Amino acid sequence: MKLVTITLLLFVHTADLTSSNCDGVKDQVVFCAADSSLKIEAPDTGYAWHFGTANVAVDSALTADPTSKKLTGTLAAKHTGVYLATKDGSPTGKFTIIVDAVTCTKNEECQVGTGSSILLNSELGNGADSWSLTKGDSSVETLGDDPPKFTAEKKELGLFNVQKTQSGTYKATKSADNAEFPVTVSDKTPVSVASVKKGVGCVATLECEVTGDAKTIEWTKDGAKLTSKGKTLTVDDKSAPYACEVQGYHGGAAVTSASFPYTYAAPEAVSKVTIERTASVLTCTADGPVKTWAWLTFGNVPVTASDGTVDRDPSKFNLASGAKGEFSCKVTDCQDNTKSSQFLRVGGKVDPTGTPTGAGGTTTPGAATQGTSCSVALLVISVLIELYVVMMM
Repeated sequence: MKLVTITLLLFVHTADLTSSNCDGVKDQVVFCAADSSLKIEAPDTGYAWHFGTANVAVDSALTADPTSKKLTGTLAAKHTGVYLATKDGSPTGKFTIIVDAVTCTKNEECQVGTGSSILLNSELGNGADSWSLTKGDSSVETLGDDPPKFTAEKKELGLFNVQKTQSGTYKATKSADNAEFPVTVSDKTPVSVASVKKGVGCVATLECEVTGDAKTIEWTKDGAKLTSKGKTLTVDDKSAPYACEVQGYHGGAAVTSASFPYTYAAPEAVSKVTIERTASVLTCTADGPVKTWAWLTFGNVPVTASDGTVDRDPSKFNLASGAKGEFSCKVTDCQDNTKSSQFLRVGGKVDPTGTPTGAGGTTTPGAATQGTSCSVALLVISVLIELYVVMMM
């Protein structure tokens, strides 16, 4: 008999832990997970249900029992908001339901996107006496109760569809105790797609490409979660399927990429390097992974500030205004072999020594070229004089 009782108790306790019910509470906020079952009891018969305002019907996915008026259905993020039990066109019961809220932690920066829902738990004994918001301009706003924002005794604060103007420090106060939550609301785009591609370079990497703004990126290898986080994952020489899981700023379930079947292959040597120009940017391309990039002028002399600057992407070179000469890029591959591109002429013609030419193709005079020019001019004059003397004879 005792064994049966214990078994039944364990069964009941387990059922409580795995319950996916979400019961609305009048004049309070309730936090629910997506796909949980909503249940809101109407105050009495003869009531109708509305969403947000007294003239907007609830979503068709939710159903009101024709007799008891109980509102039920399976929840999704779009069902976040205030439900009104109305009678004779006037709301007499308000129930806030927030689906998949982002939980913010005390004393830690909480970044969310516009339109997000947030949950702030004061953890103050039996709850807080009051909540306030201090904004960036130091103005303080006392948070009222309407629409329902709090759980019982104001222990937890719930907000939905937050906007940038709601950024600031939220503070729960009870006697001498308080809890603060710095929240930043920014224009973040929800994450819609994630995919994995093989990285380039001498170190074997994978990259997670995301459509939208990612808050966190985690990785799995053969279905097991890795400790490494971030957009780029360094992998070993073992072939395996990988996937990235992306969490956005708007809460909800993480977006997971399709499994990427990574196959290890040793980096190949570079055999060809080319250089192209688009407007004022030179781009160097190699047919294999590159360890280092170097930009050179005629005579394999490193570029200087007067020539331009190397981009954050070292395969690109930003030409300075009026830069002239011939430019090349040299790469070092993963086997420490070097390969250079052909020289690309910039800013018109150059003379055989690589000296930049001025407008119209004339050589820009310098200390070395002025003497040569004078000698050539004297020689031409001498030849003309001799021709003149011969013609006069």
